[in-house]
Amino acid sequence: MNNYLDRAKEKFYKIVTDKNLLNKKIIIKSRILTPAESIGNPDRADFPLLTGKERIMEAKFQDSVGHVFTDMPGDYKDTLKDILNKKLKNNFHRAVLIASMNAVMRNLGLIEGTVHCKDNAPEKCADKLILWLKKHCPRKKTVALIGFQPAFIEKLSKKFTLTVLDLNKDNIGKKYGVPVIDGNKFYKNIIRRSDIVLATGTVFANGTIEKIAKIKPIEEIIFYGVTVSAIAKLLKLKRVCFYPK
Repeated sequence: MNNYLDRAKEKFYKIVTDKNLLNKKIIIKSRILTPAESIGNPDRADFPLLTGKERIMEAKFQDSVGHVFTDMPGDYKDTLKDILNKKLKNNFHRAVLIASMNAVMRNLGLIEGTVHCKDNAPEKCADKLILWLKKHCPRKKTVALIGFQPAFIEKLSKKFTLTVLDLNKDNIGKKYGVPVIDGNKFYKNIIRRSDIVLATGTVFANGTIEKIAKIKPIEEIIFYGVTVSAIAKLLKLKRVCFYPK
């Protein structure tokens, strides 16, 4: 096993084998959601889903749905067995696998919250996040936020010493109470010195989790969002996501 997604995939493979799903001709369909389908109509217009750099891919397995954030979306249709046998060569392949795991594990009743929230729920999620961190991390003061979630940035910057890392060059340099810093260049020192590392589940879809986990043990990272639903369950990771569907 080369990485954390491979570990999750192996555990997932065992589950679907035990359930005898690989021998059935079960088709998983993936498609790209429009911004309105993904996030509805929030009051603010600066979420990545609305600015065009990332999209949600939706996988459907029987009557269950799983979402994944990705910068390499696409429509896809294949059997569960073939999806699991494909090599994870790029972000698209990782997105197909993750969305499929989310949909299948939800169908099996092993996880919930695999569908992204809409409208102003991300704002309410940010308020809940502050309360959760104060309860579970009461003496911690510095936060590294990996991934651009503007509601999180605005709320966290008022309560913590916050640094934001992102890979989208269009976001770097923007200020939401704090500047957004290039995650390719400065991530090591920022992650190392932060009490709390709060990371989008998209780090599994784009493969950056490997370099992050070399600095901060993966068990100490708090992941957020729907992308990481199945992976968090399979690898027993910390996850926050307060208004998923």
